[in-house]
Amino acid sequence: MRSTFFLGIIAGVVATLALAWFAPFLNQERVRSITDVQNNGGRVERFEIRLPDDLLSSVPGIDRPDGVVVPASAEWYPELAPFYVHADVYRLRNEQGVVVGIASRVRGVQTRDDVEWVLDLPARGTLAMNGLSADIAEVGTIVSGTREFTELGGSWEARLDEDNVWRIDTVVQRLVGEDE
Repeated sequence: MRSTFFLGIIAGVVATLALAWFAPFLNQERVRSITDVQNNGGRVERFEIRLPDDLLSSVPGIDRPDGVVVPASAEWYPELAPFYVHADVYRLRNEQGVVVGIASRVRGVQTRDDVEWVLDLPARGTLAMNGLSADIAEVGTIVSGTREFTELGGSWEARLDEDNVWRIDTVVQRLVGEDE
């Protein structure tokens, strides 16, 4: 009985190791970043979000006239959150249209014109950006980043074009005073 128990445990460990070897749990594919280098040493990287295809979720603020919530099955109680914040979560694509991560956009945190974006690129890191919004055009600064974007700062610009595509341009560079 005891030997059968130990044999079962050893067989389980061997089977688990074999499964991990032949079918790894996570193999995050990294999509090569497409950047242009500027004269000042900064890198320009462009992203896009195609609406409505890339919209994953949306929560309206009280100033949103249609009050549409995405996904439609989600329940939203505006009386519990009487604020102007409008929040969206999107798929994030590179210039070639390949999905490279997710993006969130929150508008109206402090004033109606405030906007905050967070771009999460799983194989590379996260960029947090804030700025001002004028409906279809937004500009601001990069607040912080993780992993590949640590110790980088810069600016960004987002615009919604006539084809209903958000185009986001980031200009990242090493923060002043940081040594390489």
